[in-house]
Amino acid sequence: MSGLRLFSNIIIALLAVWVSYAYVNSIIGNIIMFPLVSPRKENIPYYKLKTVRLSVFITFVYYALFHFIKGSEKIYPIYFLKTYLFALAFTGFITLFQYQDTKSTDTWLFYSSL
Repeated sequence: MSGLRLFSNIIIALLAVWVSYAYVNSIIGNIIMFPLVSPRKENIPYYKLKTVRLSVFITFVYYALFHFIKGSEKIYPIYFLKTYLFALAFTGFITLFQYQDTKSTDTWLFYSSL
């Protein structure tokens, strides 16, 4: 294995470990923000921002594991989109239960059936 490939694999592994750690901590309730700034609450609702952010994290972890298990393989953009949308739905479902107290109009369908 060449030195550059080894270096890139180490960087990918370290980023995947950090992203996994940030994902699990965020689900637990400990928020780790990069670049260490807090978003304004009036622009985007926080739970939506958290859902998108965690979806990107979990998609990166998936493709990092895919890289280490199968090596460098061609991946079409539609597969990336499928993985991201699945992660978005999964993470959105988790954050929906974390923010049940939030007064929002976009979860009315979910709560009207309960």
